Amino acid sequence: MAQRRRNQAAFERTVRTLRSVGRIEPQDDAYVAAGRTLAEILDARQEPVTQTMFAYLRLLDRLRGEVTPASDDEDLAAFLEVLRTQVGDASQP
Repeated sequence: MAQRRRNQAAFERTVRTLRSVGRIEPQDDAYVAAGRTLAEILDARQEPVTQTMFAYLRLLDRLRGEVTPASDDEDLAAFLEVLRTQVGDASQP
């Protein structure tokens, strides 16, 4: 069976588009490399998808210039809420 490469293909399209409009520059190469790795992991589905997807989407936000001024504590709280929801343990009111 052929390996799925949906996330890898989408990431490469995103990178091409952002480069063409000057939103990705050489100093962003480490983020691009990390994004490629995360997309590969998502396509392989060998790692926990929730954690990998969270990291992947945060990286895409950074590449697109959409980083919010949230503190590390707020980011961690949002991540933990996603995990709680995934395992059916939603936060209590």
